[in-house]
Amino acid sequence: MNYRRIELIFLVAFMCINAYLISVWYDATKDKVVSNTKVETNIVKVLKEENIKYNFDISNKTSEGTYLSAEIGDLFTDISKLANQNITNNQGILVSSLENPIVVDYDNEIEELNKFKNDLHLMQYGKEYKYLKEASQSNKVICYSQYFKDLPIFDESAEAVFIKEKAKDKTEKIIGYKQQYLKNLQVIRDKQTLISQKQALSTLYNNSKLTTGMTINWMKLGYSKIYNENKINIYVPTWLISVKNSNGVNQIEKVNAIMNKVMSGTSVDVIN
Repeated sequence: MNYRRIELIFLVAFMCINAYLISVWYDATKDKVVSNTKVETNIVKVLKEENIKYNFDISNKTSEGTYLSAEIGDLFTDISKLANQNITNNQGILVSSLENPIVVDYDNEIEELNKFKNDLHLMQYGKEYKYLKEASQSNKVICYSQYFKDLPIFDESAEAVFIKEKAKDKTEKIIGYKQQYLKNLQVIRDKQTLISQKQALSTLYNNSKLTTGMTINWMKLGYSKIYNENKINIYVPTWLISVKNSNGVNQIEKVNAIMNKVMSGTSVDVIN
């Protein structure tokens, strides 16, 4: 068998895989979204009338995005290169315990962690992760996520979470981290126009996900996992909206930013 024929076989196989992924994406999402059937609302006026609070400007700006596929990466083939830490494998999650915890000031913890993660002898693929403020509200963890085209991937399969303990005065100790990694991120459809913040909030309201007295904590656009099979994940651009209900309970709502539909359930990945 000549090389030309081998290349052709691989090309055809790749095209078949992509077609298959798109088909399973459709099957997976058609039962996981709630239709937005009402006319788009003047959401700014409605939020005021419903006493729904927020402290950010609501934008009507749109952007572009598309569906992604990615493979679950293996972080354990090159762990011998990592220094000054003890590594364990927790069901595919790399868990690191630092031999010498890092003592940092509250004010410069992100700067210090950026130095740590970018050191090839301390963390693998660290430069592919960026700080994710929205997932770092706890006083026990600092979260980083892989990004694609400037958008974070809201999925534990793409996260690095640093574990911290209080030290003295205004300092804390970074005692370790846990990490997962996605490889071979690929676009599997043409770019499409994504809905704006305003449209996402209108869709939430029209589907009774925003009700009187709620507080919108924050909104962020990123990629959310909608399907997994044989260590291959499929992601869709998604608006994640953190809301607090009248009982003071925080929850995450998700709106598919391509289809403009509420996705059932809440996020159980990097955003808690």
